[in-house]
Amino acid sequence: MGDTAALNVQPRDESMSAKALRSEGMVPGVVYGKKQEPVHFSIPINVIEKFHHTVGFSTVIDLAVEGGKKPIKSLLHDVQYDSAHNRIQHVDFYAVVLGEKMTANVSLDYMNGDEIEMVRSGEAVLTTLLDDVEVNADPMDLPDMIHVDLSALKEINDHITVADLTAGSDKAEITTDAELIVAKLDAPAEEEVDEVVETAEDGEEADAGSTDSDESADDSSDENAEEKQD
Repeated sequence: MGDTAALNVQPRDESMSAKALRSEGMVPGVVYGKKQEPVHFSIPINVIEKFHHTVGFSTVIDLAVEGGKKPIKSLLHDVQYDSAHNRIQHVDFYAVVLGEKMTANVSLDYMNGDEIEMVRSGEAVLTTLLDDVEVNADPMDLPDMIHVDLSALKEINDHITVADLTAGSDKAEITTDAELIVAKLDAPAEEEVDEVVETAEDGEEADAGSTDSDESADDSSDENAEEKQD
């Protein structure tokens, strides 16, 4: 908590389309907020990709726009990707006001899953259901991440809910529904039983039974015909 990061960007050349910017290896972006007019900028794609991998959505960032008066304190708010190539296409930052509480998504850090004996033996399957939770706090009191200790799971149907998590400080409050399940232990899925297929011998027996029945019917018909002639 209280950690900050710095990022330098340059004002966007409004004469260039977003496509043209990307063709030159730049990513368009914008920073806006409750008390911040939108400021459009651009940043080299290799810089923003490296930055995004090291900084989460709850770290306060000093966003310095070249030529600006002072850095804009903000949070990384949204990152849009090109689904075909998995490259960043656009970034949004949200300007924050220090001393004023806000709600942000904080990533969950799952720990000690390899210590669950039933998972190691194959008797249970570990399922994690949430990637992050909402936390309300002053921007500088937002946790970088929330740790989830999975070693507390021992038996099938054991689970961890949001209520079991802690934001790490009484200055931050988790506001996601407390009853939501974060992680749980399930029984392994049962293998499907193949349907019994009729064998060739079964088919032959059925044919044999049918022949015997037909022969009995023919004999009965012959006897009836002889009686009528008598």
